[in-house]
Amino acid sequence: MTSFITDAMVEAAWRVATGARDVGASDGHTYVVDVPTRASMRAALEAAMKAAWRPASECPSDGSMIIAYRPLALKSGDEPVALKRAIGGNRHCWPSTVPAGEKPFNPTDGACHVTLFMPLPPAPEATP
Repeated sequence: MTSFITDAMVEAAWRVATGARDVGASDGHTYVVDVPTRASMRAALEAAMKAAWRPASECPSDGSMIIAYRPLALKSGDEPVALKRAIGGNRHCWPSTVPAGEKPFNPTDGACHVTLFMPLPPAPEATP
């Protein structure tokens, strides 16, 4: 199973939550850290979620369920964001779902061109 949390997500969340910024020290990056606020934590979580989307070319092929983004899926009567099984390869795509100038790509059990995916988040540890 592909990990939901990536290094890019951690970096994006940390930079926003801590208020980190480059100060241009001669020996590399130096960060100035402020106390996080609720607003900065919300921004950090939003930045981390945006960073969770990965290129379809990195999609696993182990049969795990993923969240797939298919920007033109509405043209085939499907939703742009959908839960799909990652089965790898490059399977059939409805031609109407492939953006102009792009080669069809579909590593899922669906029939729409996939541009991005994200792994499912982990299941809750306990149910209420």
